Amino acid sequence: MNDQIHEQLSALMDGELAGDQARFVLARAERDPDVAYRWARYQFAAQVLRREHPVLMRDGFAESVMGAIAAPALTVR
Repeated sequence: MNDQIHEQLSALMDGELAGDQARFVLARAERDPDVAYRWARYQFAAQVLRREHPVLMRDGFAESVMGAIAAPALTVR
């Protein structure tokens, strides 16, 4: 990840990035885990500053929920 993407993420966070550029940066975040991680950290920091008390889920939380949904149902007798 380079300085340009850092600047674009920061501008996006501040609402200062034009529509096409914003879509480009968000699309890159979908493809690049490093960009996605940095974007998530920016979002987390903003929530903390707004005193929204974000809730962090443990790594693998979504996968465990999906696994529980996919698991065969237990029958109760």
